[in-house]
Amino acid sequence: MVLVIQYLTTNLKALELECDVTVLPIAPLLLWDGDSAKPDLCSEPNAKLTGKDLVKIQSLFRTIDFDKNGTISHDELAAVLGGAAQGVFDEVDSNEDGEISEDEWTTHFLEVKQECGTKVSEYRIAHFERTIMVQDMMRSVIKDAEQMHHLLSS
Repeated sequence: MVLVIQYLTTNLKALELECDVTVLPIAPLLLWDGDSAKPDLCSEPNAKLTGKDLVKIQSLFRTIDFDKNGTISHDELAAVLGGAAQGVFDEVDSNEDGEISEDEWTTHFLEVKQECGTKVSEYRIAHFERTIMVQDMMRSVIKDAEQMHHLLSS
């Protein structure tokens, strides 16, 4: 909680000084639990993605693809995951073209489900969802602070 307060204080100070406000990808730090909740690996080589899985995976892809060009760039993934993005990006970008296609994204989650099990796959999807939710909340707080600053300084 102290981290969040310091982060918001720094951005509010930037508003006072009329500097740019930066939304840092701090959600992974806020959500990290030392992997205590991460389920054990359990190979399921014949596992398939369910319709529910596909809906969530496709929704995550569209959310992370900020510029809506049909691929996820390293910068777009880093905006969500911060420093953890490089390893994840390299893992998912199977053709190594510097972009993650929706097919690569979906294939990655299928491979996670088959190699690590349903519980790990669900955990990873939920982690992305929570990370994006926290990032959106932080952006909203900063936007509200910017609006309040503008109102108070008018």
